[in-house]
Amino acid sequence: MTTIGASVAYGYVSWCALVASHQHGGSRLYAATGIAGVLAAVAFAVYCLVPHLVSVVTFATDSYLILAVWGILGSLVFRHLLVHDKTGRLGKSTVVWLALLLLVFFASHMWVRLATYHIADDAKMNLMVLKALLKRLGNYDIAMAADGNEALEMLRHAGDRPFSLVLTDYWMPNLDGGGLVGAIRSDPHLISLPVHVVTADVELQAEYVAKGFDSLILKPVTPDALRPLLPKT
Repeated sequence: MTTIGASVAYGYVSWCALVASHQHGGSRLYAATGIAGVLAAVAFAVYCLVPHLVSVVTFATDSYLILAVWGILGSLVFRHLLVHDKTGRLGKSTVVWLALLLLVFFASHMWVRLATYHIADDAKMNLMVLKALLKRLGNYDIAMAADGNEALEMLRHAGDRPFSLVLTDYWMPNLDGGGLVGAIRSDPHLISLPVHVVTADVELQAEYVAKGFDSLILKPVTPDALRPLLPKT
């Protein structure tokens, strides 16, 4: 974060040096200093901000959110300075506005992208861990779904191999665990199917029965927590 802030500040000062070169009869020294500074600032910013482009180290997801907020606050502060710049020393400063807007847009985009990627990645990992635990407990046929809608379709089209029970996370994309159990309980062919919710939300302990679940398993899931729920093999 410090490097990004320093890069923005250094880039702005370098741009000012480049502009000043035109105001001093086209000074080559000012121009060369300004161009070199701007290029160095852009290089440092790209190196730090763009994951896996050059550096193998990436920002934490929350860091991009902080950068976006920082860019918005910077825009507000800069606008305040322009309003009170009675002598016009800052000029129109179009480059600064563009730089701040690009920073806000890019940081926001990266934050959303990484946040949703991590959620999907965590969900896949949870499914793999749960499947491994079930395999340790018996020779079960296991079907996995990415969200509630996919799970519901699998349950409704099970044919002559109906499912014995459902283990579902509560927080899922598209159709969450609450929506899934509600759909199961409203389906006459699935209404008696045991549905167990697996979650880290401790507040759900007081209301999982009212929502239609048969039991609740808190993460991290252990074999001892799963064993009583499974049919004998």
